[in-house]
Amino acid sequence: MSDVAGASFQERMAALLDKEAVADVIRRYAYGIDTRDEALVRACFDPDADIVGTVSSGPLREYLPRLLEDVNGYGATMHQLGTQLIDVHGDRAAAKSYAVARHFRDPEGTEEVFVVGVRYDDSLRRDDGGGWRIVERHVVPIWRRTRAESEQR
Repeated sequence: MSDVAGASFQERMAALLDKEAVADVIRRYAYGIDTRDEALVRACFDPDADIVGTVSSGPLREYLPRLLEDVNGYGATMHQLGTQLIDVHGDRAAAKSYAVARHFRDPEGTEEVFVVGVRYDDSLRRDDGGGWRIVERHVVPIWRRTRAESEQR
């Protein structure tokens, strides 16, 4: 429910709780990637989700193993979420979330390989248990800086 102008207190509270639950799915995804917790990442998505990523695309069952293999090639990553716009309409939601993802060669995070700015354009659906899951994700690359580029400055 985006337009809360004539909504009751209960409707406004339900809308706020839904928005927070949607935002939490996206936060859990970022945390799951950074901690290499495949089960946590998988739980953020509908099993039939489709993803268009920056490196590969496809259904979750094909996309997620490739993503995790790629991420495991780094010693550490850190996803920082920024601005989020979330619209909830009944059992459907749309979210746009900006993120900066840092990628390090070493687990201690002392040797940065690259940093990327992206936007996650997500479509979510409320599941039978009342939770939210991503059913479609489009990762929009915005900028990218490699270590060599930052050392030239």
